[in-house]
Amino acid sequence: MTYEKFKNQWLKHFAAPLNDNPCDKSMIRAEQYIWHLFTWGYLPKECFLMGVDAALAFDSLTPEEKESAIYFERFGKYLPSLSDRKNICAEDLTECTEIYVVARDFSWTYIWTHEGTWCGPFYCDRKLLSNYRLEEKSK
Repeated sequence: MTYEKFKNQWLKHFAAPLNDNPCDKSMIRAEQYIWHLFTWGYLPKECFLMGVDAALAFDSLTPEEKESAIYFERFGKYLPSLSDRKNICAEDLTECTEIYVVARDFSWTYIWTHEGTWCGPFYCDRKLLSNYRLEEKSK
């Protein structure tokens, strides 16, 4: 899968709440890192986890969820071996330059950024994204 195809699929699922604001969505689609969805205030902080909380959420996924996930290393420098994915933990991914781990159905994502712990990691799933929809409805 090319980065462009992956990026479009990822944005379709995780930037979906921005569908009503094409300006925001186009800024993310530009040559920016798509994880800026979480850092530039596009989504409220209730919609994602960051840092240790994100790593703990990833570590709490089942071995089956981790094994079947899509692992996309943006710069292609390191990918965990297929045989290790079932037991992988967030700490193992710190060897990557920048990696996106996504459920096959795009129901959750975990991102280790090239910024390391300075900016990230991030975790988001459908349940957290529903916070955005609830917040918008209450306005």
